[in-house]
Amino acid sequence: MKSNEVRFAILKNLSLGPGHGYDLYTVLKDEFEIKHPSELYKILRAMKEEGVVRVASVAVSGGREREILELSPAGFEAYYQGLLKASKNFLDLISETMVRKLGEGIVRRLKEMNMQPIFDETENIFVSLAIPIERQLQIINQVSRYFKKGPEIYIKPVKDRRNETELLKTSPKIHFLDDRLAIKPGSIDLVILFGPILKPMFDEASIDNVVSVLKPGGSLLAATLQENLRNITPGLLNGLTNVFSDLFDEPVAKKLVDSLSKLLMSELFYNSFVPDKDIKQFLDKYFEDITPLTPSKTRLAPFFDAFIARKRAT
Repeated sequence: MKSNEVRFAILKNLSLGPGHGYDLYTVLKDEFEIKHPSELYKILRAMKEEGVVRVASVAVSGGREREILELSPAGFEAYYQGLLKASKNFLDLISETMVRKLGEGIVRRLKEMNMQPIFDETENIFVSLAIPIERQLQIINQVSRYFKKGPEIYIKPVKDRRNETELLKTSPKIHFLDDRLAIKPGSIDLVILFGPILKPMFDEASIDNVVSVLKPGGSLLAATLQENLRNITPGLLNGLTNVFSDLFDEPVAKKLVDSLSKLLMSELFYNSFVPDKDIKQFLDKYFEDITPLTPSKTRLAPFFDAFIARKRAT
């Protein structure tokens, strides 16, 4: 029995109306493997002491007094916050699963395309993923085991989230880039991009230009949201923002919108939108052997276009 899950179930049931403690036991015992009513009563006592559950009235049945319990205003707020947390966890699940599936799919697809030398020879990797740093580390940990030489990995943290790296313990082969640590031009075997193809990547003077860090003959592996989705998502996000603002208090609405925005990576995909025709011109100028990673036996994550390309030798 997990007490936190039982507590939320109690809040949920009492949000529907007042009830006896024993009635709650009969409803919850099988789902949460509560062996005796006393286990549930202990949790109810704690919730009463916290002020989230209170006695609405006392009924007499068979000569015994039975408390009828209800949620206090604090209890309704606790239930509401629990729902909000559950919604965020659901969005996190979608985000993490999508990233994991994409990583697994790309590795399998490269093997199907007889590109094993990438996994055998790569010594230095530059990673730019438009996702929270913990997601980046998850996908790096998942994919790095396929590289035989145990490459050095350089990560560019997402803008405005650099402080997250201070809280993380990582492999000594993983390096977070900042003002004190930069990549030497022409030193990287493989650049991995997950997210938008941004305008600074077209600027030869920009530190975000992925071409400059790649060795001649180095590979670019990229996955970006399909162009039709890059077009419609700003309107979708604006519409959902209006809906949430009508339904919820401002702090709750903002949390939901922020969670969706992170899931859709809107601040990166849409503020610096680059159409596919410009991406093609950029690739044709600097790369050769540009190969889409179209699904074959392996299904890639939906909604994304993925490709691999090799930097021209001159």
